Amino acid sequence: MNYQYTINDIAAEVKVSKQSLYTLIKKNQAFVNENSTRKQRKVYYNQAVMDFFVSYYSASSPDKAENPRQDISNGGEVLANGENPPSMAPSADELYKSKLDALHAEIDALHAEIDKLRRNLDEKEEERKELIRQNGALILTLQQEKQEKQLFLPAPKKSIGDKLKGIFKGK
Repeated sequence: MNYQYTINDIAAEVKVSKQSLYTLIKKNQAFVNENSTRKQRKVYYNQAVMDFFVSYYSASSPDKAENPRQDISNGGEVLANGENPPSMAPSADELYKSKLDALHAEIDALHAEIDKLRRNLDEKEEERKELIRQNGALILTLQQEKQEKQLFLPAPKKSIGDKLKGIFKGK
């Protein structure tokens, strides 16, 4: 995003004091925080915040019809009856609605991804259980083969020490 506007730029654009802007920022803090960035001591705002302030102050000031000033946001156009043409910037409700729709779409996408990951986890868990079962069967088979081989081996020979002990003990 392009963060190009400072609070001074916005105040000059909408022709209100910085304190009025800060009051409105405090009321819409979540929206403004998402669309601003801080570089050292300066806070920079993007076009969405500028459009929000322009639409808010153009809609809330009825004296524009009585005092036709040139409005910078619409290229300085003033209609014949002294009113400014309708603003092309979306209203705050439209901004919130579009943001809300975007968030709902993101939530739906995340739910779909969670479902996909859960199915994948279940498949992997089934594979793991099958491999454990097969591993157990292989271990059992190996033990049985080892026992068979033990049967075919000749009895172990006694060591010389065991033979001498057997002689002296009288066996």
